[in-house]
Amino acid sequence: MGIVGGRAVAEQRFPAHNDATTLAIDVDDRVLRADGADMTRVLLRHTDAYGNVQAHSRVAVLLNVRGPATLVGPSPCALAGGVAAVYLRAPPGRGWPRSRPRAPECGPVARVRVRIKA
Repeated sequence: MGIVGGRAVAEQRFPAHNDATTLAIDVDDRVLRADGADMTRVLLRHTDAYGNVQAHSRVAVLLNVRGPATLVGPSPCALAGGVAAVYLRAPPGRGWPRSRPRAPECGPVARVRVRIKA
């Protein structure tokens, strides 16, 4: 816990067990232009129950994209230091591409949804 002037200002929690089974996903932009060049970053993080990144994780994540988009980056993608990033590129034309990253060491993962508009 971080204390400044006698008041708690920061806190970090850790789980009682060492099971880190969460694959957290963040997408920078949820809407892309259908111009064939617009892209967004998809950030993958292997975390514990409190969101702490597992710095020694080298989990391999399989990514597949369904719908109108192109994956820019490797699949499977190996996490380095518990994190990795790939990109989704929008093609000409509208649609709703979807991706659901999978890793055997992690539990169910939320889908990544991005809207491509003209």
